[in-house]
Amino acid sequence: MRVAILTLAPATNYGGILQAWALRSLLADMGHEATVVSLRLRPAVALRYGVGNFLIRHHLHPTKRYYVPSHSEALRTTAELRRFIAEQVAPATPLSPRALQRAGYEAFVIGSDQVWNPDYPRPYGAENFFGDFLTESDSRPRIVYAASMGGDKWRFTPAESEKIGALLSRCKAVSVREQGGCKVLSERFGVASEWVADPVMVIGRQRLLQVAGCELSEEHTFAYLLDPTEAKNAIVQQVAEGQNVKIITSPKPHEVIPSVEEWVAGFAGARRVVTDSFHGVVMSLVLGKEFVAVGNAARGMARFTSLMSAFGVGERLIDEQCTDAAALFSKPIDWQGVEKTMTALRNRSTEFLAKSFEK
Repeated sequence: MRVAILTLAPATNYGGILQAWALRSLLADMGHEATVVSLRLRPAVALRYGVGNFLIRHHLHPTKRYYVPSHSEALRTTAELRRFIAEQVAPATPLSPRALQRAGYEAFVIGSDQVWNPDYPRPYGAENFFGDFLTESDSRPRIVYAASMGGDKWRFTPAESEKIGALLSRCKAVSVREQGGCKVLSERFGVASEWVADPVMVIGRQRLLQVAGCELSEEHTFAYLLDPTEAKNAIVQQVAEGQNVKIITSPKPHEVIPSVEEWVAGFAGARRVVTDSFHGVVMSLVLGKEFVAVGNAARGMARFTSLMSAFGVGERLIDEQCTDAAALFSKPIDWQGVEKTMTALRNRSTEFLAKSFEK
């Protein structure tokens, strides 16, 4: 079946890129011709972004309070990520909702990642991530896979929610990435949904190592920090205990962003991991790495608590003020229990996808 995967456009976020690659790979394994698609910005939003970026670059940039790279600078710093996206994700050119409807796809999978966190889909028309690009009479399957709200609260407006309720009723199957999402959908809309794994977890260890061309080892302490601070850096040094440290953080102005392969290799070669990223936790669990996660409230704590409690590693979630993070490693993670939970969740997730395409 020719399937469109509607997700947030793969850009400079490692987790977002890998989840798109993994979901496309899983659907291909099932025999589908899957294409990752994204939507164009709404015209008014595109104009606002363009004017805003121009003003920042030409009027505020000299103050160094803001940084918006030029087109050529963006191409230079993201070259490795764009290569991986082109080779492994192969996304279609961003489409308008109407063009997506007319593109000839036989089914639509919406997800995964934070497609239901209002902050991210609104510039493209939030309702489209619930299937609004299709007419009410369009009978093609709409399947939601591992959608994340970014937290445990519903944050769409009443007007948006009224329309979303009708759209959800037209979906053939709905699944969410955080367990709390099932309760939200049931209580607010009366919609049944399933809790499934992030595609990166489902794709598994060997496929991740294969796509990155690396092997497991224990050469360094690896830190992947989306929002680095002095306190988090101190935690990294505590955990490293004098060992070599490798760090990847959100890029600074003019820095070339490391490749996806280098990011995966950072986890694969780690003895210990420190991260404030949801996908950093996913990678640690999949690759069997001892880790601590520094809670990132600004980006949504429910994503961490749902995942880590399910795998029995809730004690590895710490805050920035933790002064004894290294002590947590004195009691190893129960990897046998982790693998048992992961196998069950993978099986549930692949079964959900397979059944969703049954007539």
